[in-house]
Amino acid sequence: MKNATIIRAWKDAAFRATLPAGAVPAHPAGSAVVKTELLGAAMGTTPICTDGGPRCTDSGPHCS
Repeated sequence: MKNATIIRAWKDAAFRATLPAGAVPAHPAGSAVVKTELLGAAMGTTPICTDGGPRCTDSGPHCS
């Protein structure tokens, strides 16, 4: 497979879906999967607190 085809497959999900399974190597940057709870925190809808400091607004096990 030509480099241009591989790059197009990485960028274009519709094109990638037309190729045989396993035909495209993994993207060198890795997967872009983000856990839902981390995405919510990045959007400001879910508090993240790991130190129990003054900015902690959650009462979960990671905050005191």
